[in-house]
Amino acid sequence: MQVSLVSVPTYLVHDTQVRNDNAMETLEIIKTNGKKPKIAHIGFIYHFQKECSNFLRWRCSKFSSLKCPSVLKTSLNIENPTFVGLDHDHVHHSNKNAVAALKLQNIMKTKAQKSHATPSQIFAESVINVPHAVLSELPKEEHVKRTIRKNRGYNDPSKPASRNELVIEGDWCLYGEERFLLNDNGPGANERVLIFATDSGLSLLASSNTWFIDGNFGLAPEYFKQLYVFRVQKNSIFITAVYCILERKTQYTYEHLFRTIMTECEKRGKYPDPVFLNMDFELAVMNAAKLILGSHITIRGCFYHLCQSTFRKLQELGFSERYKNDEVFRKFCTMVDSLAFLPLDDVKNGMEYLKQNIPTGAEDFLVYFESTYVNGSFKRIGTDECNIRLRRIPPAFPPCTWNVHQTTISNDNNRHRTNNITEGWNNRFSHLVGIKHPTVWHLIRKMKYEVAADYAKLALDDVGEGNKKTTKLGQMRTTEIRLQELCARFVSEKINIPDFLNSISHNIRKQSSN
Repeated sequence: MQVSLVSVPTYLVHDTQVRNDNAMETLEIIKTNGKKPKIAHIGFIYHFQKECSNFLRWRCSKFSSLKCPSVLKTSLNIENPTFVGLDHDHVHHSNKNAVAALKLQNIMKTKAQKSHATPSQIFAESVINVPHAVLSELPKEEHVKRTIRKNRGYNDPSKPASRNELVIEGDWCLYGEERFLLNDNGPGANERVLIFATDSGLSLLASSNTWFIDGNFGLAPEYFKQLYVFRVQKNSIFITAVYCILERKTQYTYEHLFRTIMTECEKRGKYPDPVFLNMDFELAVMNAAKLILGSHITIRGCFYHLCQSTFRKLQELGFSERYKNDEVFRKFCTMVDSLAFLPLDDVKNGMEYLKQNIPTGAEDFLVYFESTYVNGSFKRIGTDECNIRLRRIPPAFPPCTWNVHQTTISNDNNRHRTNNITEGWNNRFSHLVGIKHPTVWHLIRKMKYEVAADYAKLALDDVGEGNKKTTKLGQMRTTEIRLQELCARFVSEKINIPDFLNSISHNIRKQSSN
C-alpha cells in the first residue's frame, strides 16, 4: 500500500503508479480550502461524503455531472487515510491529466498565499512547461485568476465568529512602523466603528477645505455595512486620508465618525475646518456633518447622483418604457435635472415653469422632485375640520445642496459638479481588493497598499512632478464649454428660463449618451 500526502504535488500521476500491482490502493491527498481534502485514486477524483462507523466514504467527483455511482472507502484517519475498498464501477474513463490540473491549481493557490504577485503573473509562471494535455483540463484563465484572488490571505487570522470576537492588534494596527488604526470603539460598543489613518493622512485632511466622502457597500467585510472613505486634494493629486469600516449607516453612526475623527486630529495638534463636503444624497450624513462640523459647512450633493435619484424614481413610478420611447417626456425629465444649473435664486422660478408645462401623467414625478429637492411639502396639523392648518415641511435636500451653477460658471478645477473623484477611486480600489465582501484582514492589507501608492504620489508631488491633469477632449470638453456659456448667458439675461432649461437638457442628455 502506498500513501502520499501532497501540498505542492507533481504535475502528473506517474505511469509507474498506475502500473503498480498495488495501484488499486494508491491514494493521493489533495488539499483544499475547505475542511475536507479530496482524494485522487488512479486518475479518478473523489470528494469527501461522510464519516461512517468503520470508514470514510468518498464520492466520485462526477457524481452530479455524469451520475457516476463509484464510491471509495478509506480508513477513518482523514489526514492520512488508507485504502479500504471500492463500491461500484465508474461510468467514465480515468483522467490523470484532470488530477494534474487540479494539483496545478493548488500550486497557484499556494503561491497566492505566499507572494504579492498579481493573478496574471501567478497564472503565467505556473503554466510554464506544463503539458498541453494538462492545460486543456484547466478552467478558463479568468476563472482560475478569480480563484487565485479569493485565496489571498488564507494565512490571515481566522475569521471571527461574530463582530465581538474581532480584535485588531499587532501588525494589523500598523503601516510599517507607523500607527494605522486610528480608533476602534471595541467589541463591547453598541455598533462597531473602525477608523484607519496615518498621521500624514490626518495632516492632509486637516489642511484641506474640501472633503470628498463616499461609502462602498460591496467592500464591507462580514458583520459590517460599508467601507467609508474621506478623500482630499493636494495640488493636482487626490489621496484617501481616512478609511472607516462601519457597521451601520444611521445618523448616529456618522455623528460618532465625524466626532471621533475631529477628536483624534485635535489630540495630535491638527484642527480640521472643512468648508465644502462633496457627497452622495444621504440625509443621515448631511445632518451629522452639519451637527458635528458646523452649520457653516457647504454640502455639495453630486449632480450625477441627483440624476440617478430622479431616474430611480421614474423607474419606481413605472415610467421606464415611456422614458425610453417618448421623446417629449424624456426631454421634460431631463429639464427637471437641468434646474441644477440655474442660479440658486432662480431654481424655484424654474420649478414654476415646469409645473405649468408638465406632460400628462408626469404629475407624481414632479411632486416628488419639488417636495424632496425644491420647496418641500405640507403636513396637515390639528383636528378641527372647520379650521384646516398646514405646516410646511422643508425639502430633504434643498437646492443649495445640489445646485451646480457657480461650480459650472467658475471653471475652477478645484470645484466639482460630481463626486466622481471618489466614485472613480471606489471602482479602482474595488479592482485592487479583487472580491466582494472581503475579510477584514484582506481589506486592511489592501488599504495599506493604497496608502503606499498615495505616499508615492505625494513624494512625486513634493518634487514638482504631481499628477499631470488630463485635458478633456472631444465631446466632453465641448459640452463643458457649452454649459459654461449657457450659464453665462443666463446671468447676463441673454436667455430666459424655458430656453435655458431646454438647452441645458440637450447638452446633459448628449453627454450621458456618449
